[in-house]
Amino acid sequence: MQCPECGAEIKEGDKFCSSCGTRRTYTEKVAEAEKRLCPNCGAELNRDDIFCGYCGTRIGELAAISPVDLWHQDFYRIRKEGLTGVAWIENRAGEILAFCKLKLISFKEIKIYSNDDMSEELFYIKPQGGIIAVIDSHTNANLGYLKQISLLKKEWVIYNSYQQPIGKIYSARAGKYVLELGGRPAAEVNQKSQLWEINCRNIPDEFDRRILLSHILLIGIFIFIG
Repeated sequence: MQCPECGAEIKEGDKFCSSCGTRRTYTEKVAEAEKRLCPNCGAELNRDDIFCGYCGTRIGELAAISPVDLWHQDFYRIRKEGLTGVAWIENRAGEILAFCKLKLISFKEIKIYSNDDMSEELFYIKPQGGIIAVIDSHTNANLGYLKQISLLKKEWVIYNSYQQPIGKIYSARAGKYVLELGGRPAAEVNQKSQLWEINCRNIPDEFDRRILLSHILLIGIFIFIG
């Protein structure tokens, strides 16, 4: 292990760095925090990896994507209107980012628009052979997939665009859901009646939040895939 303070090698069994005196427990915590993880599948990367060895994603290309847009924010709110199936996606300030009209019994496709005049389609959710795809409307690219594996536990698996599992969403308790990516908690969803507040501070910037938002839209109306 290398000391993050001075770069010297710390010998196995040593409690302190022999060069600068930094305590080993501190260096281990720093090393854990500085681990490189693939933003697409969550696998651990070596320091100089250009491609992920698990899913083949080019890391440099994803790192170049600007995180400052609608679907890479650290907080969202989904607000549902009674039993009508109408829902809005808002940011922390309450500004409307998207709108959709949900079907209460079954669906072939759910389309999400920029506002309630439904003139601009942003993305859509569509069942595809036992799995649910989240698709960008402008490029028609698959952003990721969702699949419910436990109705009792309200547990869903998240897949990347290559249909490789990268995490899961599950009910931690009544009114609270947790998103895990790469085996680590990445987001928390708290339900308050007709509101779902989604804290995304620990999600990698490259992870498109539309996958998580689609999950909340699905469970929020207790739909059945038809």
